Amino acid sequence: VATIALLAGCGLAAGGIDSLLGATMQVHFRCIVCESTTERRTHCGAQTVPARGVRWMNNDVVNTICACSGAAFAFLIFWGFA
Repeated sequence: VATIALLAGCGLAAGGIDSLLGATMQVHFRCIVCESTTERRTHCGAQTVPARGVRWMNNDVVNTICACSGAAFAFLIFWGFA
C-alpha cells in the first residue's frame, strides 16, 4: 500500500509540473486572422505569431519533461528508501 501511495504521489507531482510548465513556459501563439490564442503555428490558414512562452517548449516538450520528472521522483524516493 505504501508503494502505491508513493507512486501516486510521484504521478501527482509530475502532473503539477506539467500544469506549471504549461501555464508559464509553454509557447502559445496568436492567430493574426481571428486573434485567438493557440498552440499551433498556423491557424485560420495563416501563420501565427508567438504570444508568450519559450519558443522551443511546445506541448510535446512539456509532456516529456512531465513523464521524466515522474520517473525521476520515483527513482529518488525508492533509491532513498533502499
